[in-house]
Amino acid sequence: MFITAIEQSFPRPELIDGDHELRAAAADNPYRTLTYRNELLTVGGVPAWVLPSSAPCW
Repeated sequence: MFITAIEQSFPRPELIDGDHELRAAAADNPYRTLTYRNELLTVGGVPAWVLPSSAPCW
Protein backbone atom coordinates (compact mmCIF):
# COMPACT_ATOMS: atom_id res chain seq x y z
CA MET A 1 0.00 0.00 0.00
CA PHE A 2 1.30 3.44 -0.88
CA ILE A 3 0.12 6.70 0.59
CA THR A 4 0.97 9.33 -1.97
CA ALA A 5 0.07 12.99 -2.20
CA ILE A 6 -0.20 14.12 -5.79
CA GLU A 7 -1.44 17.18 -7.57
CA GLN A 8 -2.19 16.98 -11.24
CA SER A 9 -4.45 18.26 -13.93
CA PHE A 10 -5.75 16.68 -17.10
CA PRO A 11 -6.14 19.28 -19.84
CA ARG A 12 -7.29 16.53 -22.26
CA PRO A 13 -9.00 13.84 -20.14
CA GLU A 14 -10.19 12.02 -23.24
CA LEU A 15 -6.60 10.84 -23.72
CA ILE A 16 -6.62 8.86 -20.45
CA ASP A 17 -6.56 5.17 -21.34
CA GLY A 18 -5.94 3.43 -18.02
CA ASP A 19 -5.72 3.61 -14.25
CA HIS A 20 -2.90 5.01 -12.15
CA GLU A 21 -0.32 2.52 -10.99
CA LEU A 22 1.46 3.53 -7.80
CA ARG A 23 4.89 2.07 -7.07
CA ALA A 24 7.33 2.54 -4.23
CA ALA A 25 9.83 5.33 -4.77
CA ALA A 26 13.28 5.61 -3.25
CA ALA A 27 12.13 8.54 -1.09
CA ASP A 28 8.91 6.92 0.23
CA ASN A 29 8.38 7.39 3.95
CA PRO A 30 7.27 4.44 6.05
CA TYR A 31 3.67 4.45 7.22
CA ARG A 32 1.87 2.99 10.17
CA THR A 33 -1.04 0.57 9.90
CA LEU A 34 -4.09 1.72 11.86
CA THR A 35 -6.10 -0.73 13.90
CA TYR A 36 -9.69 0.17 14.73
CA ARG A 37 -11.51 -1.37 17.68
CA ASN A 38 -15.26 -0.98 17.85
CA GLU A 39 -17.38 -1.84 20.84
CA LEU A 40 -21.15 -1.88 21.12
CA LEU A 41 -22.30 -0.08 24.27
CA THR A 42 -24.92 -2.19 26.00
CA VAL A 43 -27.07 -1.78 29.10
CA GLY A 44 -28.19 -5.10 30.56
CA GLY A 45 -27.34 -6.84 27.27
CA VAL A 46 -29.47 -4.40 25.22
CA PRO A 47 -27.73 -2.06 22.77
CA ALA A 48 -27.76 1.45 24.29
CA TRP A 49 -29.22 3.06 21.13
CA VAL A 50 -32.35 0.90 21.50
CA LEU A 51 -33.22 2.34 24.92
CA PRO A 52 -34.01 5.94 23.84
CA SER A 53 -35.91 4.77 20.76
CA SER A 54 -38.18 2.55 22.89
CA ALA A 55 -39.04 5.27 25.43
CA PRO A 56 -42.69 6.40 25.38
CA CYS A 57 -43.48 9.64 23.55
CA TRP A 58 -45.68 11.89 25.69
